[in-house]
Amino acid sequence: YGATGYRHPLALAADSSTDSSDADDRCDSSLGFEDDREFPVEILPYLFLGNAANSEDRQALAKHSIQYVLNVTPDLPNVFEDQGSIKYMQIPITDHWSQNLASHFPKAIEFIDSNVMRKPF
Repeated sequence: YGATGYRHPLALAADSSTDSSDADDRCDSSLGFEDDREFPVEILPYLFLGNAANSEDRQALAKHSIQYVLNVTPDLPNVFEDQGSIKYMQIPITDHWSQNLASHFPKAIEFIDSNVMRKPF
């Protein structure tokens, strides 16, 4: 357990591919950050947001002690799943306004809550 009481970091991997045929329909991925921002980014203690390249980078995962990956893509493989050192949950949706991401929130929240131990009150 770290100082915050969390047991394991968690990474969120999202498909960052660009398809010009529906580029206008995609959500704006700009968060107002610098374009050269390094990923993965720790968005909460022991909770990281990353991209497709991060999910395939064993050194980046190890650097942040990431053991759980929430893969929010329809086709990005769970690269290290067979090795057993990283546990995955995949939500097979695309980054498109027509996708109902909210319908997947309960599963995603359960995965995060069950794999990131919180400090007792």
